[in-house]
Amino acid sequence: MPPSRRRRLRAFAETETGGAAVESALVLSLTAAMIYVFKMASGVAALVKPFQQAMAALLRALG
Repeated sequence: MPPSRRRRLRAFAETETGGAAVESALVLSLTAAMIYVFKMASGVAALVKPFQQAMAALLRALG
């Protein structure tokens, strides 16, 4: 079986260009993940607040 032509990630990290590319990819993915989490957290908070208000009103009405 012939050896694989694909280079391993470690081989890319050994060169300066490959290391910079890997570092840039990690920074971009981390930034995207942080933006996603922030958007989800603010969206969930916006949805939960009316539910909390409705539950409080229901508890006041029943109490």
